[in-house]
Amino acid sequence: MISSGQRGVAATSLMDGAAPSPPDGPDQGGNVSVQGYDKGFEWERFTFARVRVMRELADGRTEREIGERNQVSYSGVRSTVEDLKSITGCGDVREMGWWWRENRAAWLAWCENQAGVGSEEGYGT
Repeated sequence: MISSGQRGVAATSLMDGAAPSPPDGPDQGGNVSVQGYDKGFEWERFTFARVRVMRELADGRTEREIGERNQVSYSGVRSTVEDLKSITGCGDVREMGWWWRENRAAWLAWCENQAGVGSEEGYGT
């Protein structure tokens, strides 16, 4: 079980220079920009389809419910969840939901930068 103290540490670590990681997962280190995302983390692996699954997990939905809501087969959702476990280092769907709630703003900052909306020079690289 994740204590509220662990949540606070993991939530602030992304903005303080550490890569996003699950509460008890390995610290991946990294270089955080002014925009608040880790340039060393592989944000490009989060396709929109994967992000939809993460959003649904963060909302507490089951894999079966996610499939029904997004018109995707149960096995397709399961496959996506397994891919996301390897990307995030999370061990189960509950932990993945927590991870996404803590890190989705950093993913969005990365997307803004890739789209050229961020204020950082050299965006889109």
